[in-house]
Amino acid sequence: MAQFASAGAAPLCQICSQPITRRIRKSRDSGRCCSRACGFEMMRRERSASRAARLARLAEVRKAKRQRQCIECGGVFEARASAKFCSYHCSASSKAVRKAECTCQECGSTFLPAYGDKRRNFCSEFCANRHFKRVAKGLSRAKAYGAQAEPINPIAVMERDGWTCHICGEEAPRELRGTMHWNAPELDHIIPLSAGGSHTYDNVACAHRSCNLEKGDALPLGWTDPQRLWVHRGSGGLA
Repeated sequence: MAQFASAGAAPLCQICSQPITRRIRKSRDSGRCCSRACGFEMMRRERSASRAARLARLAEVRKAKRQRQCIECGGVFEARASAKFCSYHCSASSKAVRKAECTCQECGSTFLPAYGDKRRNFCSEFCANRHFKRVAKGLSRAKAYGAQAEPINPIAVMERDGWTCHICGEEAPRELRGTMHWNAPELDHIIPLSAGGSHTYDNVACAHRSCNLEKGDALPLGWTDPQRLWVHRGSGGLA
């Protein structure tokens, strides 16, 4: 809209604010600019404002099209069409959840391996160290007796035996593994190392802690030495 200096006066130029004296009937700047130069400047400013408004609208449209919802945390973020996660953390968490749960060979608990961690046998460094120390201890003890020895995984033996005591035939609860409970599952040498038995998978079995202590270094049924023969009676002792 043209500006007026005062009532009844000539309108002022929208660019330089000078009175408009030129009269051009067919022109976009007629009655708005005092000269052709001001008219060109006005059109340049209008085109610039129109372009800025158009770019702003286009940016809003693009922003709306680029908005995605993270499938892990549900947050809204801007990214390309193929993006599914708002951050590396959400991507790693989703991949970890999609992985199959693993069972710790030491404590028996289930866990989800951390992203990028290739270890699937132990839930922590503590369980890993504890397991390997136990395996090494079994090997060193067998070698002290001069017996044949191989690395034995106690959990694998107990899984093989179905977490059942081979002495009394009752269940040895997995959750008691590693405790001092009388019913806790332990690794027992069927033929004791002191009697020439080997530290191999064929000579070990799952047993209750109490049954293992009760058996001691006695021999199983069918052994040729009757003095060391042991029969489980539920309260301990030799036959």
